[in-house]
Amino acid sequence: VTIDGTTKTTDSNGEVTFTIVQGEKDIQLSKEDYPNKTKTILVSSEETSIQYEDNIQRVSSASGLESGLIINDPIQLQNNIDFSEVSQTGFSYNKEFDGNGYSITNFNLSSTDKNTSFVSLGGVWKNTTFEGGIVENNSPEETDDSRLRYTNIFDKNRGTISNITVDGISFKGSENVTGGSEYISVVGSNEGVIEDTVIKNSSFEGKEEVSSLASLNYDGTIKNITVENTNITNTQDGTAAGLVTTNSYDNGDYNEVIRDITMSDVTISAVSGAGIVNNNNALIENATVSNLQLTANDGAGGIALDNDTDAEINNVSVTGSITGGEDVGGIAGQNHGNITDSVSEATVEGDRNIGGLVGKLYGNVSESASKGNVVVNNASEGVSYRNIGGFAGRLSNDASINQSYSTGDVSVSGTTSDIGGFVGDIVYQDSNISISDSYSTGDVSAGNSYSVGGFIGETRPDNGYSITIENSYSTGTVSG
Repeated sequence: VTIDGTTKTTDSNGEVTFTIVQGEKDIQLSKEDYPNKTKTILVSSEETSIQYEDNIQRVSSASGLESGLIINDPIQLQNNIDFSEVSQTGFSYNKEFDGNGYSITNFNLSSTDKNTSFVSLGGVWKNTTFEGGIVENNSPEETDDSRLRYTNIFDKNRGTISNITVDGISFKGSENVTGGSEYISVVGSNEGVIEDTVIKNSSFEGKEEVSSLASLNYDGTIKNITVENTNITNTQDGTAAGLVTTNSYDNGDYNEVIRDITMSDVTISAVSGAGIVNNNNALIENATVSNLQLTANDGAGGIALDNDTDAEINNVSVTGSITGGEDVGGIAGQNHGNITDSVSEATVEGDRNIGGLVGKLYGNVSESASKGNVVVNNASEGVSYRNIGGFAGRLSNDASINQSYSTGDVSVSGTTSDIGGFVGDIVYQDSNISISDSYSTGDVSAGNSYSVGGFIGETRPDNGYSITIENSYSTGTVSG
């Protein structure tokens, strides 16, 4: 509150007092949640005390929390709240909730409806810790393939989530789901801003799409996020991602889509999965993924499962272990877009189209490096075209690599083909491929396999199209 150039902040009761001289005065209010932004009063005596009260609900109990959410008032916590005393959920809230550094503890939330969630947010939720408990969906068996289910704290965010911590909470999708789609994460659908948020010591489990922070990021901004010591598990036939299932945009401008991410000691198990995003259709920038343990039956990527056309991955790094089936890479399982200034030091293991940085490359990679080993165990007798490379497994569709290198070893046991220290296989049917200013230094050990090379294992041309390799080389030993 400002009067005559003097600004004061309301106390814990929402009050502020001024002593001023008489005359007409404008009271200027700095927060839109107050009843008026400017109020004019006439001071009638020589010196008068003026008291103004804001409309923030200062909450000290579970009942006060419910009341504030029901009437949709601005809320500020005054102490920790025991969520076991909260009887109602599923709120729609579009004002400002300030946790004030306090915690909502014993966060046990369950429902037999298609959605299990606490709040659908259109306003601001900040400075809050959600601590301990289980968020689970107990919906009955359902076979309608069009039915969507969400198991989250926030089922939708169209506002801003800032400076929240999720600590020691288990998220579980329905065990009875047989149809439709199921999304398990802290936030179901994000169309706003999620920033300065920490997820730690937690677990996420379900049969369909499982991730830690958000299931769907539609034209939203996610920045400055930390995920640590967390397990993410798909128990049936869907996908699992360390942060977001699908990252996309609609307005033609990336803005700040997903950036400034730190992940450590995250374990992911799924049919297919990725360290940060399964389907990236926009921008991922400035991410560090440490000690990732990713195990998939099919595709896997240390950052993205599939980096789509025109999507970008920039300035990211990965360490740990990545194991999958087909299309497995230290940064991306498949890359149709652009990867720049990125490094993978993860060990990569799989069956087909396996690369230290990218499993299958259709797009562009520049100024990037693969430093981890690439391993294929027990290659089947007589199965050709495994496409195993220290940097990329397979190149096609006008793919290009520039100013990049690999230093890890490539090791294949059994009998197969198309194994290279840098690239396993190049198919340039209806496409022109280019590699420039790049090299590999790792050794290639290919057992009884054939089409084995220190730099490229195999090239398969098509009339009228070309492959260009310039200023590139390999120095590792080759056996096979």
